[in-house]
Amino acid sequence: MAAYRTRAEAPARLARVMCAHLAAAVCDILTGSTFQGPFDARWLEMTLHPSGGVVVSGRYWTHTGECRDLADTGDTFGMDEWADELGSWNLDGWAPLCTATEVRQDGTITYRLDLARAAELPEVL
Repeated sequence: MAAYRTRAEAPARLARVMCAHLAAAVCDILTGSTFQGPFDARWLEMTLHPSGGVVVSGRYWTHTGECRDLADTGDTFGMDEWADELGSWNLDGWAPLCTATEVRQDGTITYRLDLARAAELPEVL
């Protein structure tokens, strides 16, 4: 029974880890991987498309609510690779870390990933 439970929980666990990778990538980008630079990012924009896939736009918001774009800083540290592991199939793992900000008629949903919550991995995954 434990093996079945572990197997059933695997998609949500993967999603949780990918969100942590996204949070780490934003930190790396904004601090130049030195962890000594300014880091004021609070939310990262993610979009769930009707096809079930998630993409990251590179748009983020600061703690004061200012909208900025990671593309202005250069390399995105493989963020697309982490976002490719998210989708409708593991929504239960990443949606609790997000706030839906827009739902379009075609089924596209835009979210803000809470970077602080995403970076805090639970003790047991």
